[in-house]
Amino acid sequence: MLLLSVVTIRGHPHSYYQKALLSNGVTSALRLHQRVPHFQFSREYLAQLFLEDSAHYLFYSLIFVTGPPVSSILICIE
Repeated sequence: MLLLSVVTIRGHPHSYYQKALLSNGVTSALRLHQRVPHFQFSREYLAQLFLEDSAHYLFYSLIFVTGPPVSSILICIE
């Protein structure tokens, strides 16, 4: 309860929610870039891209960053 009161005093909880999802998205994009570095506009590249776990985490973050804050969504972030 103390943590909740500190978070609400310091700033709006929605901004912390968005920051957590955006930082996860940036981290996932960086990992994805390290694993699949050379961009090619081909079917094989896209297939390899979607096989990476980092792509799934990136899409997860992008889907939920614009929605209303739901704390259970943050549990799934690495």
